[in-house]
Amino acid sequence: MFNFKKSKKEVIGINPKTNVSEDYWNEFYGRTFFFGDILKLKESILNLPIKTYSQYFPINTYNNVINSRNKDRIIKLDRIVFTLNNINETDLTLDQVKDLFNQAHNLIYNK
Repeated sequence: MFNFKKSKKEVIGINPKTNVSEDYWNEFYGRTFFFGDILKLKESILNLPIKTYSQYFPINTYNNVINSRNKDRIIKLDRIVFTLNNINETDLTLDQVKDLFNQAHNLIYNK
């Protein structure tokens, strides 16, 4: 008789060109303040790993998180997140890390 099923939320800030939420850039943006110090950047990521897109927008909470229009971009973003979250096990240079952040930005904003 009663339907207590919670309705899912809509993903906010969808970029119409990429079908990726611009809000997801917040997962990366705060860490750009550490670009001057690779050790602090590594510590930041170690203490608070970057969430994947589906962790940031859990599919049990949000509608249409990953779809045919954004799937390829999300896969690429998740690969970037995996690489960055394992930064302490790699010998990435600061320039390489910045390039990964730029790639993420471009995937979200279609720049």
